[in-house]
Amino acid sequence: MDQSVVRNAVQIIASNGGQLTLSDLLNILKNSISPLSTLNVDTLQEKLNAHPHLFELDEAGRGKHQTKVMLAFEVQICEQSRKCNGFPICKALHICKYFIQDKCRASVNKCSFGHDLHSSHNLAVLTELHLEQIEPLKLKDWIQQQHNRRSRPSRSPKICNFYNTAGGCDQGENCSFLHLCRYFVNRSCKFGSKCTRSHTIRSNRNSGSVQLSILSYTFAFYWHTYL
Repeated sequence: MDQSVVRNAVQIIASNGGQLTLSDLLNILKNSISPLSTLNVDTLQEKLNAHPHLFELDEAGRGKHQTKVMLAFEVQICEQSRKCNGFPICKALHICKYFIQDKCRASVNKCSFGHDLHSSHNLAVLTELHLEQIEPLKLKDWIQQQHNRRSRPSRSPKICNFYNTAGGCDQGENCSFLHLCRYFVNRSCKFGSKCTRSHTIRSNRNSGSVQLSILSYTFAFYWHTYL
């Protein structure tokens, strides 16, 4: 049941804009998947919390049923898809970024970067993230939303150097810098979704450092300008 809950939860959240309340997610799971009809909110929350690399849960005083459930990862687009070694070395999509933004002027067959989210490489990437069964149009819309959140510039954030050491950061929640895996930021983390350090700017810890809306734009500018 665990893998069924995880896989279907990822697909449902991504198909619904990347965020749902715990109650809404539970209802969709129970109504659409027969083996999960007996699932309750406590069990669902426990299963989601067991996969912090996939899910972010934010209760924020709203009560358990209204807890926000978000995906804790972002799908990347490979900048050198024609030169890279492919999956599993490359875990970014080989897709035209202009196609994702509905701005590609080339036809499906003539674009050298590709418009197929279900190519063999992309399916391998999506399968690892439990996204392979999502309707391509819905998946494209969700990736587009992620891109739009990252594309508004602001000042570059500062990443905590101590967080990335063996001893870790002793300031904990009082640290004013971002707790992000430096290898992820440099696009070189070999552990991917299994990394013990954070790969998401939307984590509860990082969003508490700076107002989330400003922080999301900031990281986008840093990512596209300095990396």
